[in-house]
Amino acid sequence: MKNDISLLVRDELVQLADEKYQKFASKLIPGCNNMLGVRIPALRKIARRIAKENPYQYLHFGREDFFEEIMLKGLIVGNLNENFNVFMHLFEFFVPKIDNWSVCDTFCFELKIIKQNRENFWKKLPKYYSSNHPYYVRVAIVILLRFFVR
Repeated sequence: MKNDISLLVRDELVQLADEKYQKFASKLIPGCNNMLGVRIPALRKIARRIAKENPYQYLHFGREDFFEEIMLKGLIVGNLNENFNVFMHLFEFFVPKIDNWSVCDTFCFELKIIKQNRENFWKKLPKYYSSNHPYYVRVAIVILLRFFVR
């Protein structure tokens, strides 16, 4: 069943939820009312596992009801070792889902493929830094700081 992975991951996230962490972290992200309270290292571990097993099924069918489910998709994209064109497709698939600074910054820091493709990615940045969407601009700035400023 195509939604089995989504349900299994949702159950795993619910099991990892920490109420104290949820209360703390949700105060740091204005407007984030859908947080379970799963810590980023645990999400990275799950993302690495999914990236090895069946990433496209989760990226396509995975739910996005909780902050952690969206974050997980970004972490999976960052963990995939694809050619640049496939990466850009996944990048463009994920960026519109970003609605807070935490998902943006964590996603951008995971994109290690940019190191090997700086010149190609440089050509794609104007679309993001010239956007009217604040998180598109933030994506461009974080990537510039992470991969282009020395």
